[in-house]
Amino acid sequence: MSMLFWNSQGAASAPFRRVFRMIVQEHRPLVVSLFEPRVSGIQVDKVVAAFGFNRSFRIEAHGFSGGLWLLWRELVRLDILTVSNQFLHGRYKLEAFDRWIFFTFVYASPEVAKRKCLWGQLNPGMGHHWVLRGDFNVILSSNERRGCSKFGGGDSLIFVEFLFDAELMDLGFLGVPFTWNQGDLYDRLDRCLGNTK
Repeated sequence: MSMLFWNSQGAASAPFRRVFRMIVQEHRPLVVSLFEPRVSGIQVDKVVAAFGFNRSFRIEAHGFSGGLWLLWRELVRLDILTVSNQFLHGRYKLEAFDRWIFFTFVYASPEVAKRKCLWGQLNPGMGHHWVLRGDFNVILSSNERRGCSKFGGGDSLIFVEFLFDAELMDLGFLGVPFTWNQGDLYDRLDRCLGNTK
């Protein structure tokens, strides 16, 4: 099953919509999650309708902060189970298969204390297939950072403990090694995780 995850940082512009349509036409994803669309209210309905998906769910952006859109096609049975300001948790399966896969789309707070609470809230239950994707706002090691800020490690250690306890592994990536930058600082904050079930 093809899924698309995109930290769009703005989904209303004509250039974004043009590139998005090209990617969707080429890869034909059944499920799409857009992070940080920076669009809310009635304007979202217009943008989502133009994308051509039959089903959608959204967590509204607050100004230029956050927001998450989930779009899917009717071939997929998808249930939203939990919604919070930092994540959306659910399950999906294709009509032709009988196995549920649990998913969590994460937009972790940039505040360490709020992020620490998030790790305790994420758990699909043992024995289930589980995929997490999103902006975790934390790096795992010093090789995921380039630039002027030093790697502290404390927040990363808590994240590593969460990954170990939940039996999750990083599923890797193709493309640029850093997903966020500010000035001379580059970090890999976005990732896709999965368990071995």
